[in-house]
Amino acid sequence: MLILLWGVAACSGYSMLKLLYTKQYRKSLGSLLGFAYTFICYAAMLAMYYYLPFGMLLIFSVLPLWLGGLCIGVGGYHIALYFLCNEQLEATYIGEQSFYGGNGISVQFAIFEYTYAQKTYHEKSMNSERYRYLKTLEKGRCYPIYINPKKPSCFLVTKRIQLSDVLMIAFGVLCCFLPFL
Repeated sequence: MLILLWGVAACSGYSMLKLLYTKQYRKSLGSLLGFAYTFICYAAMLAMYYYLPFGMLLIFSVLPLWLGGLCIGVGGYHIALYFLCNEQLEATYIGEQSFYGGNGISVQFAIFEYTYAQKTYHEKSMNSERYRYLKTLEKGRCYPIYINPKKPSCFLVTKRIQLSDVLMIAFGVLCCFLPFL
């Protein structure tokens, strides 16, 4: 358990520093905050383990709170995008960017080019899209997208609240109440 705590704290700290070093936090502040939250929580758990009597027992009561906060943050971020990206405009579909994970899992993001306030943007969407939906889009054609007027580089292709985001928040709330049951 202790090795796991050290490993996750080191990985999240490294990821946070890499985001800061490459200045990617300008584009994705949510991921920087997520890594910072993870690093602080795991550092606090390591401190509890070393400096408090029965620290390991305390970790098992704090771990669900951390997991619940992380789930609420991820689900809340996606739902907040639904409300923030409220201005519709036409954009040209350029293509998609795929990321591959373990066990053959892939996630696709649509890439669009659009002009807002006399500035041209060439960005990928903030939420992943279904592979079947992206295959219906034709490169070079215009489609409606929803942008955040305060941060025009953030946009959504389909404006919907996904069931997975609502379930993520519900799971997070359940985890937060778990230590008190």
